[in-house]
Amino acid sequence: MTGELDASVLEARLSRLGDGPEDEAARIEIELELAWTNFYADRDRSRRLSERALERARALEQPRLEAVSLRNLAYCALVGGDYAASLPQAREAIRLFESLDEPVGKATALDIATHCLEGVGDYPRALETAVEALRLCRAHERPRETAWALANLASINVHTGDLDLAERTYLEALESFEAQGYAPGISRLKSLLGGLYQRMGRDAEALRYHQSALELAEQAGLSNAQGQALMDAGEILARMDRSDEALDCYDAAARCFEETNGVVQRGRVAVRRGQLFHQLGRPDDARAELDEAIDRLESAGASPDLLEAHRAYARSLDHASLLEAAAHHWRRAHDLLAEIMDEEQRKALDRIKTRLEIERAEKDAEIYRLRYVELAEMQSQLVERERLAVIGNLAAGVAHEVNTPMGVIRASVDVAQKAAHRLRDGLGDHAEDPKIRRAIHAMESSLSSSGEAVTRIQQMVQSLKNFAKLDEAQHQAFDLVEELENVLTLVAPKVSDGVALERHLAPVPRIEGHPSELNQAFMTILVNAAEATTEGSITVSTCEVEGGIQVEISDSGRGMEPEALERLFEPGFSKKGSRVRFRVGLPTASATVQRHGGRLEVDSHPGRGTRFLIYLPSQLPPEFDRVADAG
Repeated sequence: MTGELDASVLEARLSRLGDGPEDEAARIEIELELAWTNFYADRDRSRRLSERALERARALEQPRLEAVSLRNLAYCALVGGDYAASLPQAREAIRLFESLDEPVGKATALDIATHCLEGVGDYPRALETAVEALRLCRAHERPRETAWALANLASINVHTGDLDLAERTYLEALESFEAQGYAPGISRLKSLLGGLYQRMGRDAEALRYHQSALELAEQAGLSNAQGQALMDAGEILARMDRSDEALDCYDAAARCFEETNGVVQRGRVAVRRGQLFHQLGRPDDARAELDEAIDRLESAGASPDLLEAHRAYARSLDHASLLEAAAHHWRRAHDLLAEIMDEEQRKALDRIKTRLEIERAEKDAEIYRLRYVELAEMQSQLVERERLAVIGNLAAGVAHEVNTPMGVIRASVDVAQKAAHRLRDGLGDHAEDPKIRRAIHAMESSLSSSGEAVTRIQQMVQSLKNFAKLDEAQHQAFDLVEELENVLTLVAPKVSDGVALERHLAPVPRIEGHPSELNQAFMTILVNAAEATTEGSITVSTCEVEGGIQVEISDSGRGMEPEALERLFEPGFSKKGSRVRFRVGLPTASATVQRHGGRLEVDSHPGRGTRFLIYLPSQLPPEFDRVADAG
């Protein structure tokens, strides 16, 4: 009922929207929500809405709407059992949600991928995907999604035979739903736990959970759920020799399935009643029920249930020594078993084929991605080196062109300052005149400011020249603290107002390396810190450690999520609006440090900032020259 109400509200909102291009994104959003809400009521329409939304979202360059469209289509394919189509769409949705920093959207797509992998029997990867979805839901405090993720994990544990772990995980999910007061989740988990306890032979606990699930289904008016709970309870009661109660449950289940026109379900109830009547020594009642069951199940083409019905009928006839009639049902059961086995083998082969197709597609995509990324990274590094060369040439030209006039300006300022002092001395008592005193003070203050500005310009030009190191050898012994001072001078203008740029640069021994490459690595890390920090501080410190030196760069910025931290040094793409950029700055910085025989470590927490630790050895590794030549 709630789903229908939601759908009607969405339809009303959709009808109120105009047809203009300014309403297109809002229209796509509502249609996607409508498709997601209405999957079980009209799956075909949901698929059509999502396909159309995907096409329009791509045309409008709306990556979030594209991700939602792909998630919807993946779910639609999953419900239809088309795992080969569902999994790639779910994976693409995961990638887009991740690039958009939408962890909850990513978790829903991971949930779909989990069901696909579970469906094709790839339980190790299903478990890995389910754990990632659970971690995201917990990290972002989504209790309902967390509980469903736990239920998914438990389902995989059941498939892999770890029933004790499945029990604990189901109970944790149930406890979460109960704390939220979420009735659909409570009902579903109690039903799942009842089934698990049946499988474990713990009938008393199974019966208790099925009866509790039945009460919740009755309160919600869910006839199918009531019927299933009654059938499960009846089966347990029959095993416990509580036959009258079992029959009452089966009768009530049949009435529930009558309301929903469940032909197969009513056939299953008739099979259970027939089996119970046979146990009770009521052969006529048993065969009457089994006749009804066979008629219903044959009309529905339900082979596994029909097999059970023929076997039960044959046993009843055997017991009555009606051997010819019993043989007929045994032959029919044998034929059905052969058909079922053939069908199971075909499905098993299809699952294997689907897994192979998925794995092949993933490997091909990964090979393509690695080739493309490696080429793009190489190109980026070449461009970076060319850019450094251009900066070096520019710095050399600027230094030459600016230093001469700066020298003239510096000399003129010095001369003017001396003239101002002499003028003050030469005026004698007249210098005490307020107007003259103010004029001389203004002139001296202006000349002092001009001198400071000239000094700053000369420092910036020298820092730019030092940063590029164009006129020096490829690698050499150098003072890292001096290089960091040059980088900090250039980075300082990028730091937001109100953010302190703190230096704790202890003297350290000279090290060997390529100063301009390391400068670029430090520049990349510091610029990232400046962009992430709007208040607080950015701190740079150095210290000597065994075999080399350590540089620490920390900030009090926004920090990073664990999933972003895991891929921090992987080349990739980022999208902002309609612009797509190849992200290679930090991967290149890491590669530069490693090429120098060092290591780069990072620690980050959302809302608490980020800390980089860069270790560099005193001496370059032997392969440095070979790597440099190859580059």
